[in-house]
Amino acid sequence: ALNALYHHDDPKVKDEADRWLEQWQQSLEAWSVADGVLHDPNSSMEAQYFCAQTLRTKVQRDFEELPSDAVDSLRDSLLQLLIRFSKGAPPVRTQLCLALAALAVHVP
Repeated sequence: ALNALYHHDDPKVKDEADRWLEQWQQSLEAWSVADGVLHDPNSSMEAQYFCAQTLRTKVQRDFEELPSDAVDSLRDSLLQLLIRFSKGAPPVRTQLCLALAALAVHVP
């Protein structure tokens, strides 16, 4: 779907991919899949950006889905990812920073 969204010539295919990806971002699986893709050194820049954006969105809008015992793991993962992307793509780093800031708002 990401490949279709970014690279397909047909606008209808791009729209369909965008709708599918938006629905996927609302799923429970999006938490772990996005985190896994970001930790994968072989993931593409497009996948990294999309997954960083997904985590930011999930923390901002769907924090209540996250089990309370997973909050510390998410925080640790975001910090590890920020270290990993400290010299990486600025758009990915920005989304990760926003995700961490959003997490800080939810956690006392």
